[in-house]
Amino acid sequence: MADEQKPNWVRNLLAIPVVLTLISVVAEYLLPRILEEDRELSYSIDRPISDLYPDRHPDSINTLLRVTFWNSGDEDLEIVPVRIVFQNPDSSFRIVEYTNRTIPEYEFGERGEERPDSLSLRLTYGNLNRGNRDSVFIVYRGEAMPEVFVNVKDLDVKRVKNTDDADSQSILKVPYFVVATALISVLSVALSLLTIKRSLRFKMGRVVDMRPPEL
Repeated sequence: MADEQKPNWVRNLLAIPVVLTLISVVAEYLLPRILEEDRELSYSIDRPISDLYPDRHPDSINTLLRVTFWNSGDEDLEIVPVRIVFQNPDSSFRIVEYTNRTIPEYEFGERGEERPDSLSLRLTYGNLNRGNRDSVFIVYRGEAMPEVFVNVKDLDVKRVKNTDDADSQSILKVPYFVVATALISVLSVALSLLTIKRSLRFKMGRVVDMRPPEL
């Protein structure tokens, strides 16, 4: 009777190395592909801010625009040219001035800027380390639609709605390999505990079966 109810705990015990081997194969060959480091550049174009009193100076209304670029990937970037273009301008449009602010403030890295024409500004980042950020402030007059153009091989370019969203996104970013390693560890422990539980249940069953019948 005990042999019929006997769970094959030996088989379960021997299965542990097999399962762990399969997990190791997944971790070694599949996870590196899934967790491959990304080369990604993100940017945001904030809502332009115009003069507070446009009726007082209708001929000299200045508009302030902030465009922010940052390395949102896993690798440091080198030689990344970006171009800010004001499309569909009206007849009064012109760029008055521009400046920038970087994070980190010092030792940001090589950064070049030029004016290809009267409607655009080109920036070239010689090296843009992970998490580094450059906010460009442009003052212009007239009306136009700002757009960003980036064309770099094997570089993912992503637009974020605004800079505040970018801040929260960087805070919530989780290293996926940590999650994967934790899941593998939990699975291994759970499998070991299940096998031990079945083994103890089988031994307790044998003890019960070996008791003499009550008189």
